[in-house]
Amino acid sequence: MLNSIVNIIEKSSAVVVDGDYLICDYIVEDTSIISLLFTNEYIDNSSVDSIVVGNLIKIEFILSRIFSLGFFLTEESFILKHRYKFPSYPIYIFQQKKYLKDNLPFVNQYKSVIKLVENIITNSKHSYEELNIQNAIILRNESSLYLPLKYSNEDLTYLKTSSIEKLHLFTGLLSSKSFEDKKDAYLNHLVSYLNSIDDDQIRFSFLLKNFERFYDKAQTSYNYYLRQYTYSKFKLELDSKALEFNQKIQAVINDSQTKLIAIPTALVLVLTTLNYEDINSPKNYLAIIGLVIFCIFIQLFINNQKSAINFVQANIKHYKSTFKETELTEMEQSFSKVNEEKNKQIKRLQIIEILLWFIPLLTISVILFLNTLKIISSGMIILYFIISLIIYFQAQK
Repeated sequence: MLNSIVNIIEKSSAVVVDGDYLICDYIVEDTSIISLLFTNEYIDNSSVDSIVVGNLIKIEFILSRIFSLGFFLTEESFILKHRYKFPSYPIYIFQQKKYLKDNLPFVNQYKSVIKLVENIITNSKHSYEELNIQNAIILRNESSLYLPLKYSNEDLTYLKTSSIEKLHLFTGLLSSKSFEDKKDAYLNHLVSYLNSIDDDQIRFSFLLKNFERFYDKAQTSYNYYLRQYTYSKFKLELDSKALEFNQKIQAVINDSQTKLIAIPTALVLVLTTLNYEDINSPKNYLAIIGLVIFCIFIQLFINNQKSAINFVQANIKHYKSTFKETELTEMEQSFSKVNEEKNKQIKRLQIIEILLWFIPLLTISVILFLNTLKIISSGMIILYFIISLIIYFQAQK
């Protein structure tokens, strides 16, 4: 039926719209079509019985009746009828003299807005229809947005190609089950962006007219959030790793405490067991030999502890090598305390070494001193401390 009406109008002359009527002068080609239109009350002619083929007649189409067949005067009138759902039946726009299927310029914008509306409703807390207008209530954190999804054909004209591309990206994000953080960030910005418009009836229209600006700001806001989140995650990882390495270094001394307590015990034991009445007794020299062997074992243990620290240091160096140059400053700040703790532990091990080898030296010096070799014994102790201090301070450079 729609095709017949369009065919008559396209072949008519002097087509005018007067109120609820579309009036045209038409040369009759098929009387049966005219009779059918009259029977179904699509035209308001007084009579069609006397009409014959070839007659020039004035046909008065009733617009309110032919609208139901998909005939619309303008794009605006079409949108008012089909604001939220693309029709499944043929549509003819009289203003454009074309069917909707003929890729009218506004169709792409129209379909994109319908998709946007669907996704906004899906992501809203509550939605309802009032006076043929869909309304959405969006809740985000402590903010809310009341958004009447009202738009006109004029609003669609603001959606240029670049805007439509970004609109598709936005609706794709809203419909996605992934990227929840990104979706939340964009919806949060939507709420704050449209809440700045006091008149809630024009909020959706304002969004369409300024969609590209909205999307760019939402993207900037999300990128800022992403940088902050990435930095926080990066800092947390650095601090966790620094704490882990710090605990490993502290464990080097903590694990050796029970073994190192034997050093002063050995000194007391040897000095109390020496035969001072017979200073050259074989027993005294055996004690010295045993003491040296004891110091060698402790030295091996200390060397093992140094190796453990060096191994941890190598792990730290390898871990640092996995970062970019731009991240090294932040990393060095997090690992500064680890480096301090490493240096402290190395100093402690050096002090222990000095004290360790002081024990046999002191024992030998006592024997020499009692053998009247006072100058030699005193010189040995002084020389030992001088050499130890030189080695210690050289290691700190």
